[in-house]
Amino acid sequence: MEYFKKEFYGSGKVITADCSSLAPALYTSDKSYIVPPITDSGYLAKIMDICARENIAAILSLIDPELLFLAENKSSFDDMGVRIIVSGYSAVDTCHDKIKMHGFLDRHGFDNIKIYDDISRFFNANKDGIISFPVFIKERFGSASSGALKIKSMESLKAAFNEVLLGLLCIKLTLFLFFDK
Repeated sequence: MEYFKKEFYGSGKVITADCSSLAPALYTSDKSYIVPPITDSGYLAKIMDICARENIAAILSLIDPELLFLAENKSSFDDMGVRIIVSGYSAVDTCHDKIKMHGFLDRHGFDNIKIYDDISRFFNANKDGIISFPVFIKERFGSASSGALKIKSMESLKAAFNEVLLGLLCIKLTLFLFFDK
């Protein structure tokens, strides 16, 4: 925030929005708003209202899940003259989905880690000696370190997988297993 405030000094303001009153950016910007979570049906209307009220020229989000939402709704903001600083929807969608990103990297010849997005395939690979513990698991659509765990045994993997299935570790997200080559 400090960088943007310095760059815009005298020619614009930095306005922030977050669903949590504990977000540090709210307290370093020129003006801030508490908004509903991105999953709330009123989120888009609230952001658009702030844009109109504050005469916002551009939106830049630093939150991964919000990038997909902004890319998806880019034309609505374009219609009101607000520039969304985000890659195209397809690129953001690929980066947001670890399985799609893995496929993209493979198709384009990048060295990549081995993944298992199906626990039965992992069990078979482990039984056949193809993969061993420890392993690292992460939510398919998780952001930052959300849902990230180092797993040292089959029992721990089964417990983590059951928690995911029950929704205790994540909601509507697929367990995603990462492994070294």
